[in-house]
Amino acid sequence: MRLKIKLKKTNKELPINNQHIVAGYVHNLLGRDNEYHNSVSNYCISTVIGKLNKKTNSLMFSDNPCFYVTSEDAKFLNKIITQAFSNKHKFYDGFEFEDFEFVHELFNNKFNRFNTLTPVLLKDDNDKEVTIKDKGYNKILVNNTIKKLSNYNPKLDLSKFDMDIKHINKKYIPLKNGKAPCNASVIMVDVKANQEVAETLYNIGLGKSTGYGFGTLYKNENYKKYFK
Repeated sequence: MRLKIKLKKTNKELPINNQHIVAGYVHNLLGRDNEYHNSVSNYCISTVIGKLNKKTNSLMFSDNPCFYVTSEDAKFLNKIITQAFSNKHKFYDGFEFEDFEFVHELFNNKFNRFNTLTPVLLKDDNDKEVTIKDKGYNKILVNNTIKKLSNYNPKLDLSKFDMDIKHINKKYIPLKNGKAPCNASVIMVDVKANQEVAETLYNIGLGKSTGYGFGTLYKNENYKKYFK
């Protein structure tokens, strides 16, 4: 399930690297020392979606600023909704919560093409950061994803699971994961899996730090749901 968290219209701008702002707000909604903090994320959070102001190198907004929270955990999502409406928690200077809506996407049983709403942060078995410019990226991503899905739900049928990255721009973006600089990859990926696996991947996100603004996916055909 995916929530679109809408903020009130504003003339203010946000930093491009706003992962810490979104993640901090979500954890404030969940409560201090909540069960999700510092644990493996079974959810994914996007960054705030906006347009780049080249003069200020910040994000500006012609419509309501928004971000997305995705999870199979209804309790997790309900707590976010309830606390957001309480208006006890400030998002950021000049930015306030307004409303939410559910985003619906459908998944096919054998093949789904995904785009990254937020870039994928990936590390190999030696905890070394890799991007789509590195040799063997596709294989590392497949192995990492199989391991992640298996750990999340050992009952998933991954016998025919495979992924094929479509190198559109071979683009990676310098960002921050916490205070540390990192490079995250913008990709389109074809996922070969049954419907349950595809939907699970959508809900938990791709790669590392999905609870910190990385690896949120959307179906390729649903571009207009996210971008105007």
